[in-house]
Amino acid sequence: PEPRLGELDPEMRTAIDKLRRAEFVDPARIGLLGHSDGARASILSACADWAIQATVAISGTLRPAEWINHVVPQNLLLVYGEQERFVSHAEQRVLLARATDPLSRLAETESGWLTDG
Repeated sequence: PEPRLGELDPEMRTAIDKLRRAEFVDPARIGLLGHSDGARASILSACADWAIQATVAISGTLRPAEWINHVVPQNLLLVYGEQERFVSHAEQRVLLARATDPLSRLAETESGWLTDG
């Protein structure tokens, strides 16, 4: 089923809605950043809300992989450390493969993955 922001995390929806109403925020330029479970929440929220312009997911888990593709979330940056202990390289490859435009190339280095596109 299609994810709905309110069903994913009511606190995320509340925070995003509050940001959109703040007079010092351009509602057309909202991005999300999260670490671990926060990365998952950010990815899922950005998949459900196409108005989110960018998402940074640090050590995000595989669980949202089925909703990720090279279109959503927009401007997704996946970050994994060289010493990552909780998300395996195999899981990282799945997320990167789903999130990367097919025209981009992935390269694994000693420090991790680099995109070159």
